[in-house]
Order: sequence, then structure tokens, then C-alpha cells
Amino acid sequence: MQSQKSDMELVRAIREGSVVAFHELYTRYSKIVYRHILARVNSSFDADDIFQEFFVKLWEKRSSLEVTTSVPG
Repeated sequence: MQSQKSDMELVRAIREGSVVAFHELYTRYSKIVYRHILARVNSSFDADDIFQEFFVKLWEKRSSLEVTTSVPG
């Protein structure tokens, strides 16, 4: 079940190290991120690698994460 927290609230929580907030953000956006990557690289093998690296880097750099716009829904 998706929480009622806004994306900005999730980003703030992720910056503070919340694994729960990171999981929620992943759940909300993983499909759209993957589809976007796949459309760009046109290879599921490459898309899988890029997708995984994207979320790993997002977590690693969480303390400096800044969001200035929202994802269209």
C-alpha cells in the first residue's frame, strides 16, 4: 500500500537515511524509470544494468539529494 507522503517528504526522509522512504520512492517510480531507460538504450540487458546503478547511486548520494521538480503522473 502506497503511503500518503508527498515526493518531497520522501526525499527529505531519504536524505536522513530512511530505507522505508527509499522503498516507497522505488515502488512509486521504478516502472516509469525502467521504461524510460529502456526506451533510451533499446536493450533490456543494458537497461537492467543502468536501472540498478541509478537506484544504487540514488541511495549512495542520498545526503546530497535535491529535487526541484516533480514527476508528471
